[in-house]
Amino acid sequence: LAHKKTQQSKTSVSVCQLLSSLSSCPGGWLALGWFLVVDFYMGVASSSPGGGGGGGGNGNGASSSSMSRLEHEHARPQIAPSSAETLPVTVTGAANSDLAKDTSAWEHLPANSASATPTSTSDAAANALMARLCGANSVSLGEADAAYWTQLLSYAGDAAASMTSAEARILVHSHIARLVANNLETANLVKLVAVASDALLACLSSIQEDTPPPAPLLRRAVGALFITRHLVLGLIEHAASPEAVMGHLCDSPNAYASGERSALTCASTLDKYLRSLVAALGAQTPTDATTASAIRVLRYEGVMGLISASATQLYTPLHLSITEMDHGGGAYLAGSPITERLVAIREMRAPLIEALLTLYCDGALQPPAPSPSMWRRRRDDADTAIATHSLAMACASLLLILLQYTPPPPPSMLSPRQSQGPITPRTPRSARRAAASPFLSALTLCQDEASYPPSLPAETMERQAAGVPRISFERVYRACTTNLDTEQGTMLLYALSHHNPAFLDHVLSQSALDELVVPILALLYRGGVSTSSSSSTTTTSSSSSSSPSMATSTTPSALTTISTHHTYLLLIILLILSQDTSFQVNLHTTRILASTDLRWFADRSISPRNLRLGSLTVIVLCRIAKMHIAPPATRDLYLLTNALAVLTNLAPHFAHLDAYASQSIVGLFEAMAKRYRMLLARTQDDDESSPRDDGGAPDSSPASPKTAKRSAYLEIEVSEHYLRIVLELLNAVASESLERNPEMAYVMLYKSEVFETFAAASSEMARMEARMRGGSMAAEALGDGAGCENGGAHPQFRNLLGNLFAVIRFFTRRLEGDDNDGEMSTSASALLVKVEAACRSWQPNILSDVHQTSYQYEEEPPKAHAEYFVPYVWRLARNAVDQTKSYFDTDRIGLYAVDTVPKSF
Repeated sequence: LAHKKTQQSKTSVSVCQLLSSLSSCPGGWLALGWFLVVDFYMGVASSSPGGGGGGGGNGNGASSSSMSRLEHEHARPQIAPSSAETLPVTVTGAANSDLAKDTSAWEHLPANSASATPTSTSDAAANALMARLCGANSVSLGEADAAYWTQLLSYAGDAAASMTSAEARILVHSHIARLVANNLETANLVKLVAVASDALLACLSSIQEDTPPPAPLLRRAVGALFITRHLVLGLIEHAASPEAVMGHLCDSPNAYASGERSALTCASTLDKYLRSLVAALGAQTPTDATTASAIRVLRYEGVMGLISASATQLYTPLHLSITEMDHGGGAYLAGSPITERLVAIREMRAPLIEALLTLYCDGALQPPAPSPSMWRRRRDDADTAIATHSLAMACASLLLILLQYTPPPPPSMLSPRQSQGPITPRTPRSARRAAASPFLSALTLCQDEASYPPSLPAETMERQAAGVPRISFERVYRACTTNLDTEQGTMLLYALSHHNPAFLDHVLSQSALDELVVPILALLYRGGVSTSSSSSTTTTSSSSSSSPSMATSTTPSALTTISTHHTYLLLIILLILSQDTSFQVNLHTTRILASTDLRWFADRSISPRNLRLGSLTVIVLCRIAKMHIAPPATRDLYLLTNALAVLTNLAPHFAHLDAYASQSIVGLFEAMAKRYRMLLARTQDDDESSPRDDGGAPDSSPASPKTAKRSAYLEIEVSEHYLRIVLELLNAVASESLERNPEMAYVMLYKSEVFETFAAASSEMARMEARMRGGSMAAEALGDGAGCENGGAHPQFRNLLGNLFAVIRFFTRRLEGDDNDGEMSTSASALLVKVEAACRSWQPNILSDVHQTSYQYEEEPPKAHAEYFVPYVWRLARNAVDQTKSYFDTDRIGLYAVDTVPKSF
């Protein structure tokens, strides 16, 4: 066997002969087993595409020796190596491919002796091919320099196969200064863009015929995209301004720089390049595995190229990027000039959205990658799954970046830079429409392909030219819900649900609501504690009552396992869904499957048996709200507000709430009332112990008693606001759904003293306010607060508490009437039976009319929206495509403070 291994090129033994020999040889089968193990590990260690046989008898000698950079930097943790820097960088061909194990298209590429193959970073930096491209001499596109372009792209293909992001950055940095200095004269960069477009289109032409592109052609196309994106990123990092970047990419850089021609008239080469990238992303995936692998490599390079071209936003401080408009309160965000060119080509918006969503679904719906095994087929499956997942995350990141981009409006709509804050919009809807991203507008118009018959190519082109994408809503929904634990999946689900009514209708029409809601609740349970600043989005109530300003929290918590931003998005999705009546009803009629895993809920043991989805939702939301009624330093009022908003929307349709859910609601009110009494007692103590100034002038020092008293009163106002929301929730239950929730009626009876104690505390607060306004006589007119029914409670709570006391009196009389009949049992089960019987005769018309509040989600004005979401999506993009933090220049990032990004990102 050892002789066979070393002399494989000379000796060939058939399988039958080998098995015959082994059957007659003692220990032969054991020897074969050891040989297969050794053969597998020798194949993994091999670094030449022509060297040795592969494990499992791969006679073609194709090597899968090193995991690709795509896999190293973007792989799932259980499969990816610990560090990309541990890989060898010396290559003689494509065997050490940057995407080697992902694609068999690279495995058969011969070593390219004609190109200068980089064997180390220092050799690459001194490479004469790169030096000529960035030098002072122009390189022509004619026959005279055809050999040079072939060698350069082949060299770049080898670099793409071998270099990590850090090595590629060193390569670019060693040449980019010369390129910036010389390119306006030589226009070599735009010529490289033209060559890359031609190479990519040639590959696509072969792929469209479902035939693998020739190996040299694929190498050149990938190399062209690889070196172009790195040079463009380097140009963005080193150019004097975004406008200067566009100058280097115009057909006539000198004419553009001198003002003789505009970007619109001299960007035809760049437009062709962008069109070719969109065509590669939108091309139909071939059935042939090798060809499919080839286009996957091209697509990844194309997506990375578009993300790199948008990096102007990443390197620009946010306050310098946002410009407000005089009309409508809108704002636009300055972006990359390359992105502006992409947006300007209207007919590319719909195809690009379709392509990015399709590729995201392909990767997001990919089965989990199997663990690598000694069998090559299993390894191929794992590598393909990793590469497809990485491509999906890159596509999602690019789409989220494009959705946030807002093009500049006409100059007449711009306000001076020194304007303070957004102008109040006169027509909010038209203002949002005027300031909307073109890609966001196209996403709003996106159609479900299941609702339309297959269209002819001409009809498709006409629809896409009108900016109307069409994709399978079911696939997108499944992809997003399957990947809710990723922030990209959650962000896409939020964007589609909020901006596309047709997609929201599709989500609401799902019969298995638990497949969406239970994962959301599990993530909310993990992320209920705030770790970073509050969101820029707010919840607006249809009630006329005003809400206090939102507080922010910066205190980290070890309990949080997902980012606060992720928690915000999940809660917003629930709020959007809770605005629909059918969702409110279906949530409480859906039973959780007995096989559902609820072990994530660690507060107490919960069994899915006989548990309804509505009860589980109430339990988790009450838990989140209860976490954030603490002192200001440890709470997040945004989470508190939205959790209560969802509960309030659901309250009129509560049904079959179990005991734990009912206890959670009343327990939430009890915790809020307890804090309210504590704040009230502290204020009274301050009144008794605070020193008086001789001259009567207030003491303005930060630690003065008067300052502390003002803070205490402000905190009381905040507490009163949220107490009123919970009381409105309980009133909605009493007037609309109490007959369907006997457990809630039972808990209200059992906890009746909580409402009585709060009524007395609010009455005391009313007297304090009266003394401050009109003296002791006004305070005495309010009485001693000995009962809510007699008007002793605070005026803002009087009707709300009065209705709850009416409920308590009704059920108390029914239970007392049963006791008079001789039934004296006081066990919980017996009392619950009596309460259930009383619920059937409950008459909500005895309650006084109280305005029912419902909540709807609205985004903040465009400026505040951009200030929150733009840095957020760039953090997601950077973490998705640059996990080693070596692709983008960290020192140049100005969009957000890198050192202060929470670890949860």
